[in-house]
Amino acid sequence: PAHEITDDEWSLMLDIDLSGSWRAMREVIPAMTAQRSGSIVNVSSTAGMVGYRYFAAYVASKHGLIGLTRAAALDYAPHGIRVNALCPGSVRDDPALEGRMLVEIARCLDVPAEDHERTFAESQPMNRLVEAGDVATTAVWLGSDDARQVTGAVVPVDGGFTAR
Repeated sequence: PAHEITDDEWSLMLDIDLSGSWRAMREVIPAMTAQRSGSIVNVSSTAGMVGYRYFAAYVASKHGLIGLTRAAALDYAPHGIRVNALCPGSVRDDPALEGRMLVEIARCLDVPAEDHERTFAESQPMNRLVEAGDVATTAVWLGSDDARQVTGAVVPVDGGFTAR
């Protein structure tokens, strides 16, 4: 619950998820401004579009990143720079990775770890988890000239989760 988040946990989450993206943007924007073109694709989350129980710091950081994306899109559009946010939903975990996100979410929600992928898949309108390639393909499109008129957009890749 939100009131149990420590100052250190709160600060770490915002520093990584929000300030980290801002720092990266701050570094690349001068070169993009000089060349009068560029594309920034920030990675938010469906948690930036809706709320999630027990994840207040994460939700706040991802909502903040969407706000930063939209403000920067307006700031830099006159310089030919596009800024968009990609919002993945529940992405299938790589079993080899430590600290797998869906496993951690399942733990917080008291969902048996062995059932977590099925449980999350069944909660999605398309009845399956997002694959990493789905997110990558959308990011590549957002960064390409095919999306040259897209800026300030918040693009969910979530199997319809945020459409509800």
